Amino acid sequence: MRNILSGRKSALFALLALMPFATASAANEATGYAVLFGSLFFVILFVVMIIHMFYVLFKGKSYKQEFTVDYFREKRRLKIETLTAAKEKAEQDAADPKNAGKEQPVIVIPETDPTEEETAQCFDLLEETFDTWTVISRAGEEEMRTPTKMKQIRKSKKLLGRVIDLCPYDETVIGRLNELCGIINDSEERSFDGSKMLIWISVIVGVISIFITKSWEFPTFVGSGLVLYWVASRTPQFLIEKRAERGGGNIFSGLIGGAFAAVATAKTYKTVTKWSDGTTTTDYDNSETWISIVIAVVICVVLACLLFFWSMLNYLRNYVLYF
Repeated sequence: MRNILSGRKSALFALLALMPFATASAANEATGYAVLFGSLFFVILFVVMIIHMFYVLFKGKSYKQEFTVDYFREKRRLKIETLTAAKEKAEQDAADPKNAGKEQPVIVIPETDPTEEETAQCFDLLEETFDTWTVISRAGEEEMRTPTKMKQIRKSKKLLGRVIDLCPYDETVIGRLNELCGIINDSEERSFDGSKMLIWISVIVGVISIFITKSWEFPTFVGSGLVLYWVASRTPQFLIEKRAERGGGNIFSGLIGGAFAAVATAKTYKTVTKWSDGTTTTDYDNSETWISIVIAVVICVVLACLLFFWSMLNYLRNYVLYF
């Protein structure tokens, strides 16, 4: 009996002794899963970001042609044909006993030529589009407006889309429509608005790392980050102008410029010691310069290593939030 009790106590003590290891193993496993799912999340996020950016860049202008009377005549003809066919089918469905009691869609076929009401509606929609934009002219000058926010551009596209759907024949309406569409195209045109200094510093860091490490892993990492940063920094023109009005500037250029300015302005301390025998010795202290150089190098390396992070920030600013 004593042997049995002694064996049970030994097993209990062994179990208690192994519990911390089991708990640590479970914690490590949970941490591993968290890291795995976190990495997978960021990979998917970057893939979605890249697809979205290249879609925006390669889809081209919102309005790829200049509208003419002939264009709208053909568009109206096709529209009438499509709606006529749809109306005939709806009438056939309504005559089918199986569809008895079901509500059928009401299809209105437009006139062969635009009515006066449609032309007036087009004028009103164009005026509403213009009024949506921000006034950029000074007091006493002829009123000039331009879109300065993405929500203005999106609303303008909806209004102009309704004008295009009405297929106007009036030359004045068409001329004004082309003018406003051209302004939208110009406002959405993208160009690089990132830090050129950051790009050059990253290239230099990548090239130097090749000679130091004799490996292409880090330069490849920096190079892919540079490509992503360049694409993410493609900014629509309306946003470039808006930032210029706020003062412009780039935080990276200022940070890098400040770091090298500190190196250029670092002081060298000269100490002259006169000994009792009449001789003198001169000592130079360049520690401030070396400290400034080390800080500048560290800043450049850190900025180059964080290119993917800067790309994410610029993507949010230039493709999602537009601020």
